[in-house]
Amino acid sequence: ESERPVAAREEWGTLASVKDIRALSDADFARERSFCLTGVVETVVASNRVVLACDTGRDEIAFFRFRPLAAGERVVMAGTTCVYGDGSRRLHAGAVKAIGHGVVPPPCEADLKDVLDGLYDNRVVIVRGVVTDVFQDEVDPRYWNFLLGSDRRSLVVSHMAGASSVRVFDDLLGKEVKVTGLAQRQLTGWRRFWGPGLRVFRRTDVVLVGGDYDFFAVPKLEGLHHVQPSAVSTLGRRRVTGRVMAVWDGRRFILDTQ
Repeated sequence: ESERPVAAREEWGTLASVKDIRALSDADFARERSFCLTGVVETVVASNRVVLACDTGRDEIAFFRFRPLAAGERVVMAGTTCVYGDGSRRLHAGAVKAIGHGVVPPPCEADLKDVLDGLYDNRVVIVRGVVTDVFQDEVDPRYWNFLLGSDRRSLVVSHMAGASSVRVFDDLLGKEVKVTGLAQRQLTGWRRFWGPGLRVFRRTDVVLVGGDYDFFAVPKLEGLHHVQPSAVSTLGRRRVTGRVMAVWDGRRFILDTQ
C-alpha cells in the first residue's frame, strides 16, 4: 500500500510530551511534526544544544536565535522534529522562552549494562569499569574515545579534547575508573552503529579508582573459524602467543600463531 501524501503539520496537532515524540515512527518524525515542551535544562551539551527534562521524560533539543542557556533554567521550547541525512532523529526549537528556574538532580550511579540497554538515555550518570582501549576518532579528530569494560560488555566513552597530538586517556589504559557523563543513545550521527555511549565534558570527570589491570589474565583466543562479527564483538580481551612475521606503522604487526 502506498504511503498517504504528507499533509500540513497543523493536521496532526502539536506534540506536548517527550513520550509522544518518541512514539513517532521514523516516517512521522521526518514530516517536521510540531512540538512544544516545558521543562528544566538539566545538561548543556553545546552552546545551542541542551537536554530538557520534562514531566514526561528527557530529550536533547537544538535551539536557534536565543541566548545560551544554563543548567537549571526552566524554559518553554517550541519547534519541529527532523531526521538528518544519517537517519538520526533530532528536535529543533525555533522559539525559546525562559520562565523561571528549577532543580537539577545530581548524577546517579548506574550499572554499565543498564546504560548500554538505554535505561539512562539523556541522563548524567556515574559508571565504573576498566579502560580496555583508547583511540582518537578517525572521523572527527577532535574527539578522543575509550572503551569501558565490565562483564564482557563495552561502553564507548567520548570526550572532545581538540585535535591534539596528546593522547588524553593513555595513562588510564588497563585501569579501573569512575566516569561521570551524559548517557546518549548514539554519540554522534555518523556513529549510529556504535549504539549507546557516554559523553564526557571534562577530562576531570574520569577518575582513577583501582589499581593496574593484568592484560594477560584473560582467556586464550581460539576457535574463531566461522564466527559471526556479532559474536566476536562480545568476546572481550583475549591473549595469543606467536611469532611476529611483519611490522608496519610502528604498532601494527602480523603474528603467526601456528
